[in-house]
Amino acid sequence: MKNQSIRKKQPTIIDLTKVKKVDNTEEIETTLIKEEQPTTTADEDLKNIEYYSDIIEYEPETISYVSVENIPVYPGCEKYMYDREKSKKCFSKKIAKFFGKNFDTGLASELNLTGLQRINCEFIIDHNGNVSPDIKTTRTHPELAKEIKNIMGKLPKMKPAKQNGKTVNLIYTLPIRFMVE
Repeated sequence: MKNQSIRKKQPTIIDLTKVKKVDNTEEIETTLIKEEQPTTTADEDLKNIEYYSDIIEYEPETISYVSVENIPVYPGCEKYMYDREKSKKCFSKKIAKFFGKNFDTGLASELNLTGLQRINCEFIIDHNGNVSPDIKTTRTHPELAKEIKNIMGKLPKMKPAKQNGKTVNLIYTLPIRFMVE
């Protein structure tokens, strides 16, 4: 098959230098001038395209819950996405509800713990909206820590937090308080 040239559409140039006065108004006379452009083949055009084989990934920033512009959106909180305060309340409420529903309160009794139990659980919701497996708990029995990590690892995928228009990792601390009698 014969290699055919692909002709590019030529730009039209308008010469506005010829002006003619009529009754105190200016009337512009236009002259169309066509310039010939060299034509190239499609193969020649493709040679000029630069291709990048390396995929550039950025290391997402890790930001605290208090200072992030847009917090993660927990499933069911989408309607509050553009109202920061309502979004924060919905997010916190949903996480606390999820934890309360799934936490085995009898475990602390089985471990012979008594009184008010105060545990802080810190975890990261990554830039993809998943809970990172690196979940930290403070001052608690190892079995309770294991139970808490297990529950927090089951949190549903969320829309990730954003800072300056980019998705970021978010550090969230959930204070857990419960009484064992």
